Amino acid sequence: MSCRRCPVRRDLVQLLVDLAQVEEVATAVSSRGPLALAIWNDISDGVKALVDQQDDNHPQQASHDSDAASHKEEHDILHVSKKRRLEPAASSTQEPEGTFDWSVLEADASELVDLAALAIRSVPYHEVTRAIRILHQAASTCRAVTMVLASTDALASGNVNRDDEGGYHSLAQALRILDESLIVTGLPVLADRTHALLSALHAILPPLPSISVVPAPSGPDQFTPFLRTVPRFPPIRSFPDPGAVPWTTFTDMVNTPFVIRSGVAHWPAMSAWTVPNLNQRFGHRLVPVEIGKSYLDAVWSQRLVPMHEFLRECVESCTVGGGEDDKSACGNEGGGNDGVDNEEHHEDDDTAPRGTMYLAQHDLFRQLPALRSDLFIPDQVYMFPSHDDDDDDDAPNVRLHAWFGPAGTVSPLHHDGATRNLYAQVVGYKRFVLFPPEDAARLHPLDGILGNSSPVDVLHGWDVDEDPGLREAKGVECVLGPGDLMYLPPQWWHFVHSLSYSMSVSFWW
Repeated sequence: MSCRRCPVRRDLVQLLVDLAQVEEVATAVSSRGPLALAIWNDISDGVKALVDQQDDNHPQQASHDSDAASHKEEHDILHVSKKRRLEPAASSTQEPEGTFDWSVLEADASELVDLAALAIRSVPYHEVTRAIRILHQAASTCRAVTMVLASTDALASGNVNRDDEGGYHSLAQALRILDESLIVTGLPVLADRTHALLSALHAILPPLPSISVVPAPSGPDQFTPFLRTVPRFPPIRSFPDPGAVPWTTFTDMVNTPFVIRSGVAHWPAMSAWTVPNLNQRFGHRLVPVEIGKSYLDAVWSQRLVPMHEFLRECVESCTVGGGEDDKSACGNEGGGNDGVDNEEHHEDDDTAPRGTMYLAQHDLFRQLPALRSDLFIPDQVYMFPSHDDDDDDDAPNVRLHAWFGPAGTVSPLHHDGATRNLYAQVVGYKRFVLFPPEDAARLHPLDGILGNSSPVDVLHGWDVDEDPGLREAKGVECVLGPGDLMYLPPQWWHFVHSLSYSMSVSFWW
């Protein structure tokens, strides 16, 4: 790895300086008590010592004698902290310079990350305060930057640890630390510079192995044999293209689902979201995946994996909904736990392996801003009337979520509460089965926190003799393909089955 490709050292040091001066970070640290404050003060002292060292190594003429005196006073105040972190360099014919002991600063930052992580794990996530999230992100940024600076210094001096694979291991670890905090907190501090650092680290790391893929499905007719084996329902109303949708639709059908074919066909994502392209652009980045047949399953779990590993797993396990031997629906172009907050996931479906990874309901576009530029908020969001509790002059607060996964992923029947949902299918095919809010009692909602979920098996059907109420359920269905857009009104129950490798985006407001 060429040292010249590393992020500029002075920019990284300045990032640490600016981070230490963010008022919201200082407030967050103080809120965690004296231990966190003591650690942060050590970090701040270390950053000041680093700046002081740089000034010593690159002296500039002071503009006034008072400035020089002030600098000397600050130098004396920081002497103890600086002595703890600096080691004398080996003697040479030139004037010796200090080398910064990054391990102390990294240890401080790591301890602060652990304190914040403990606080996050101690309460339900919706109760985690903004201050705790800011603390976790600031400490993680400090730790990651410290690791990058240590690696660049080692490269410059030719003193790279043999186990560090030419410096790449440290840089990859720094990237993972930043990504993990972004995922856990959803709240970057100094966001633009944090994202710039992540992009720079990804660009430095070695290219990842390519992922072999097979042609994507040629069209929805390919799934007809499978669809003949499952319960069917009347079709959802569908418009052939955006121009065929009357303006009155957005007021007359505000409580009725409908599909707009080719509604997002103009998105750059339609051509950009291929496995090879995503692997090249984001393969080293961490993403959160859900593992298990359903969020109702006892062994359901979550973990963070590199995007490369997730994409490879999706392609390798990709099978059409009709059975394990039919792999014709595997594709290289693009559902999760839903509760009120989640979307597609796996149910009791032979085509969804128990260990299948699924990237579900993640704000991937906040974590990867470059990916956000591949799509647009659909114009239709602004064509619907305002919610009853909205100010007519306020633009909708739209939340974006990504749903990436292999064929066979299934979302149990559920609804999204009071939110409206425009669901864009970018890659692959998904089947939706919907039921209106008035069918809720017939669908036997679960109790408690899962009250928006139903145990009714839409995929395999039900026995109306055992449950006569389901005979009256008014289900409708559709198959979404690449470029299609579907409107889901509030409180509508929906079941989702990925018929092929799939990438989708939901817009909730």
